[in-house]
Amino acid sequence: MAEKKENRIQTAIRELDLDPRDVKLASSMLQVLTASRKAKRQSKYGEGTPTLAEFFEFALPRTKDAQGQLMQDLWVQFELGEIN
Repeated sequence: MAEKKENRIQTAIRELDLDPRDVKLASSMLQVLTASRKAKRQSKYGEGTPTLAEFFEFALPRTKDAQGQLMQDLWVQFELGEIN
């Protein structure tokens, strides 16, 4: 049977000589934090929130006239509902 390769986190844990109980607690805390952040993001965006696909549908035909480096001007127009 092939030996399982360590990932970066496992390597760091081994090299830092961390107590397995501390690692387990930190992992649990990270899961709670990640779930909390995800829930906050989802609560901000409800039904009817524009999608990235909708932005690109709006922006792509207008890119030749865009002035921003990363289409910032088109994003503002899209968010404000302005169509030139």
